[in-house]
Amino acid sequence: MMDLAVEKGARLLKGSATTIEREDGCVTGVRYKDRGDDSSRVIPATHVILSAGAWSPSLVPSLPISATRAHSVTVRPNPDVMIAPYVLFTEIALPRGQMAAPEIYARPDNEIYACGPGDDSPLPVSVDDVDVDQAACQSIWEHVASISAEFKEGTLEKRQACFLPVVNSSGRPIIGEARKVAKGLYVATGHTCWVGH
Repeated sequence: MMDLAVEKGARLLKGSATTIEREDGCVTGVRYKDRGDDSSRVIPATHVILSAGAWSPSLVPSLPISATRAHSVTVRPNPDVMIAPYVLFTEIALPRGQMAAPEIYARPDNEIYACGPGDDSPLPVSVDDVDVDQAACQSIWEHVASISAEFKEGTLEKRQACFLPVVNSSGRPIIGEARKVAKGLYVATGHTCWVGH
């Protein structure tokens, strides 16, 4: 997709956004730290879309967003196993009266994705610094393997974690122009993994 964008005149700049530049209540650009030489640069702009997920408040501190870390694993079933194209929302009874509720998703390439509950790990400065709790991933794998032979006999390919942006006030995503912050600033964040009605 990036190749097509470049073909149409776009330019890819690699760096980390540090500030939404504003003047007289309007967006004037985005300041970023260049990944190549660590210099601070500004891209002039009259319209900016902020969609940095859980990191959005680092650019607009007034956003009522908190972060929840969630873990997941992916498993490749044995070659002779074809996974049905369904999503499963489970409740598994564990010893000592505990419950687990992993979600299991079949992906189009016959991969199985399973995720577990979120935790309150602090949000790191960068997505590159997200720690994966191996024990949390192992727990997800064990819970799903306890109800699925295909999962248990497959190859565990990935153990991963991400941070979900959660809107503190309503639980619904924030989507649209943020005129109270600056005219020309559009926000798209707070999606968590499921959005209520």
